[in-house]
Amino acid sequence: MRLAGGKLLHSGEIEAVFNRMRSVDAPHFASSDPADREYAQAESAAWLVSWLAALEAAGAPVVNPVRRGGLQPGWGGWEWGLPPSSSPHFEERKWGDGEQARLLVAGEQQAWQGEPPGDLRIADFEAEIRSIQARFGCILCELRFERTPLGWQIGALEPFPLAVDRAGIAAIVRLLG
Repeated sequence: MRLAGGKLLHSGEIEAVFNRMRSVDAPHFASSDPADREYAQAESAAWLVSWLAALEAAGAPVVNPVRRGGLQPGWGGWEWGLPPSSSPHFEERKWGDGEQARLLVAGEQQAWQGEPPGDLRIADFEAEIRSIQARFGCILCELRFERTPLGWQIGALEPFPLAVDRAGIAAIVRLLG
């Protein structure tokens, strides 16, 4: 793969991959017919997905590997009502209206994004967090908790979290370390 600056990357020299891709742009086709531009973007994305999968198969550690034929691990965005109905913390309701808390999860590391509520205990959610990570293929993600009439519940997953404080950045550094 040749980078925009001209540097050539050889697959055998890559020690780890940190996937943050949501889509592929095809700037060389910006002035092309929209159908041709869309085709070029789809082909570029397919090539990149194949390359990332080959790197993973060759043993390069991949943080948030591609899954289900796309660049994004699992899927791409907040999904309110995320947990399966068998979850002890699940309730059929409209999500996004209650008090919320955000938790960055980086492998086994966890870091609150902002001040955590005093009554929200992560220990109560450990198994559910691991299940969600496995289900969506997200080693690195952000979980959004919401206070409901039944207590705190996991309501959303973001596979491309923004690390907004030192604890979140440190968790990511330890994961990549």
